[in-house]
Amino acid sequence: MSASYFVDSNILMCAHDTSAGEKHERARALAEELWRKRSDVVSTQVLQVLAVSLRREAWRPRYRTVRVKNPLNH
Repeated sequence: MSASYFVDSNILMCAHDTSAGEKHERARALAEELWRKRSDVVSTQVLQVLAVSLRREAWRPRYRTVRVKNPLNH
């Protein structure tokens, strides 16, 4: 019998977030290894949290708009 590992939504989010640098690489490698070995366990709640987090990320603007005052206009 092989060991099972519970995967938290934070691991899955880091595996998805390419801007997370080393965290992304480590989480992605872990998720891929567990998937390949079929030794991961993901609860319905984790999948729901992941879905909500991914939706929020999709709607979050990538760049912040800043209003700059034109020094030539008084």
